[in-house]
Amino acid sequence: MTYGVDQCRVCGTPIPIRGPDILADQERVNRKPIIPEVEWRKLGLLTSPTREQLYRNPANGCCGPCGLKLMRRHYNYTKRAMAVIGLAVGLAVIIVGVITYLPH
Repeated sequence: MTYGVDQCRVCGTPIPIRGPDILADQERVNRKPIIPEVEWRKLGLLTSPTREQLYRNPANGCCGPCGLKLMRRHYNYTKRAMAVIGLAVGLAVIIVGVITYLPH
């Protein structure tokens, strides 16, 4: 067994391999890590993440519950939703203000 390939990178539970090139990616990243060991240990990972696991798909190589935690932490859905709502309200206020004070 290799962490990040056939075990969850966070909790270590067995998971199926998700593709034929996963093992090669994991071996490559173990030879030349993307980030130092101190950083990926601080993130709570059991092995160094590949570039895809770190940036594009943080849940790759994780079981379901751990993958959800990583995705929530990575994308911050609540902060993004609040920013979109704030932007919509701000634009509405600007548009109403411009329309109200236009000469009719």
